[in-house]
Amino acid sequence: MSYEVDQYKQGNTYSLNYWENFKTIVTQKYATFSGRATRGEYWRFILVNCCIAILVGMMAKSFAGEGQETWTQVYSLIMFIPGMALLARRLHDVNKSAWWLLMNLLPLFGSLYLLYQAVKKGDVGPNRFGEDPMPR
Repeated sequence: MSYEVDQYKQGNTYSLNYWENFKTIVTQKYATFSGRATRGEYWRFILVNCCIAILVGMMAKSFAGEGQETWTQVYSLIMFIPGMALLARRLHDVNKSAWWLLMNLLPLFGSLYLLYQAVKKGDVGPNRFGEDPMPR
């Protein structure tokens, strides 16, 4: 196991590369809604997830023909839980409850609010959801 992955397990997600970050979230923190996630951890996951989703869509279109939507829908369902868990941890980093995920139910405004929270700098030091995930 690499030093970076070992540090990630101890809470230091700052130095993890894109692919290791994605793998760790999907395999080790699949449905972990507790704790905090840094902006970097969140946005690295989003970037890799979008790239994989585009590749799945392109491959499905090339090979599956008529059933291409099925492959992209399956991928979306697989990524739904880790994506929501990561967003919950990101909200925890800015000292918001995971209940704020329900803002997604409000058209446009809810998504814009959650985008703002995902971009916002997290709390320095410990908050009610745990220790600061950023090494200082």
